[in-house]
Amino acid sequence: MSKSLVFITGGTGFIGAEVIPQALEAGYRVRLSIRKPEQQTIIEQRYPEYVSDIETVVIPDISEREPFETALKDVDYVIHLASPIPGQARLEWY
Repeated sequence: MSKSLVFITGGTGFIGAEVIPQALEAGYRVRLSIRKPEQQTIIEQRYPEYVSDIETVVIPDISEREPFETALKDVDYVIHLASPIPGQARLEWY
């Protein structure tokens, strides 16, 4: 039986950095939305032992519907942590 797939938005944020390893340690595969392609390398460096269980999908603007139609294909669970904050600087933890 294959592992269930969890889609996580906001995985590069403070809370996401705690949720991702918990999902992986619990035996799930994880698909993450990232805003920039270069975040892929950061994810791989942060979770090297789980690289085979992590996929990323570049979604620069979470308010757009179309990218999610593809990103959610074959997903069993969704953990939505991303939130746009208009007019605020976006902080990233790496």
